[in-house]
Amino acid sequence: MTEQERCENYVELAELWFNSEVLPELIDATKKFGGFHSMHEGYAVLKEEVDELWDDIKSKDRNTRPYMEAVQVAAMAIRFLIDCCTEENMKRAVEVVGEYSSKEKSDEDTV
Repeated sequence: MTEQERCENYVELAELWFNSEVLPELIDATKKFGGFHSMHEGYAVLKEEVDELWDDIKSKDRNTRPYMEAVQVAAMAIRFLIDCCTEENMKRAVEVVGEYSSKEKSDEDTV
């Protein structure tokens, strides 16, 4: 399998998971709880979902369903992007990534 084929498979699988599992979870959570009011709230909810996923992964109880927690993590990550990543926040994120990339590049130049 070529790298291109592997990437196409990932895209197809991502679309399948998103449409069948993540989007319905995102819609249900947003209807039930509304949007995040701050990055702190979004982070707290996302962390809670990640912690629940980790608990399911560690569990010896085979009745747990880690994939459902992973779906909730994905849904909350998208909700975070939608609710918390305003244009201003996105500009700052790009600046930070640029600063990090520049620092990384200068570190490579000094090696």
